[in-house]
Amino acid sequence: MRILVAGGAGFLGSNLVELLLARPEVSSITIVDDLRSCGLAYLEEVLGRSFPDSGPVPSVRIESRGRVVEVKLALHDLLDRVPVRQYCHRCDAIVHLAERSPGRFSTHTSREIQSVNLRMTKHLLEAACESGCGTFVYLSSLAVYGNASGSSSVLESTTPVPFSAYGSAKLACETLCEEHAAESAMCLTVLRVANPYGKFSEHKDQAVPRMLRHLLTDTDLVVYGDGKQTRDFVHARDVGLAIWLSLQRDNGHAVYNVGTGDSTSVNELVGLLKRVSGSNPKVASMPPKKEEIVHSVADISKISRELGYAPSVGLEDGVRELYDRMEGKTNVR
Repeated sequence: MRILVAGGAGFLGSNLVELLLARPEVSSITIVDDLRSCGLAYLEEVLGRSFPDSGPVPSVRIESRGRVVEVKLALHDLLDRVPVRQYCHRCDAIVHLAERSPGRFSTHTSREIQSVNLRMTKHLLEAACESGCGTFVYLSSLAVYGNASGSSSVLESTTPVPFSAYGSAKLACETLCEEHAAESAMCLTVLRVANPYGKFSEHKDQAVPRMLRHLLTDTDLVVYGDGKQTRDFVHARDVGLAIWLSLQRDNGHAVYNVGTGDSTSVNELVGLLKRVSGSNPKVASMPPKKEEIVHSVADISKISRELGYAPSVGLEDGVRELYDRMEGKTNVR
């Protein structure tokens, strides 16, 4: 299997590349990334190679599990459709992880963020259709639901009501995927991922890595609102498993939630972090964030039933693993 990973140098992308290298079915991996998120450091760790800071990046052949996998790195912006089409040629499957989020582009309006994400997704979908690629996996988010579920877990049948720029952009891209699936024979899967964390998330401004950075730098843990808001924290390896299972599908369009199905409040997360670190940091209460979802937990019965998905990394084990990794780094900021 020849797989293209768009956004393959980032947090989830690097974890996915690590998983794909271990799969005997995979013969080549093409990584398309503009390196806006975190550069090449994580990929270099996964591949065990160093790459030049500028200029063309050479393809490498990686020995893994008794075979050789060809890994190609294409340092391109998905907004440029010409190289996108070039790299989709001879790919059996495309995994679309690339995104532009308001957090990293705060000077852009919600409409601009949505437009940029739509253009990137459109270019990939068009290239996939033109190249005859049979499988496409798009990584969306539970943020598309907003607070639609109240205090219940969200089902795929729950009507999305996004109220953040991020959730709206993801839903718009989902719609584009559905339209392309209806017009082609491509097998297209949309994965609505809960709150991912894990290796290579050190730089992310998300609850788990952010609080771990505070712990490791003797900074107060910041809790927004009353801390009773709940999340479904899913480890990157389990997200990778969901992607891999989606790549085994062979027809039609499908949408799946990806998470653990377990609800954890921010206050409970703080308690877990204290337990893992063996420390008792101060907690600073801040006003609630604007556009924050109160309750977000995935119902994973559909993906478990249809694809055999079963998350394997418990929250405490996953957090401890990330804590140990970050503690071993000299610069965790």
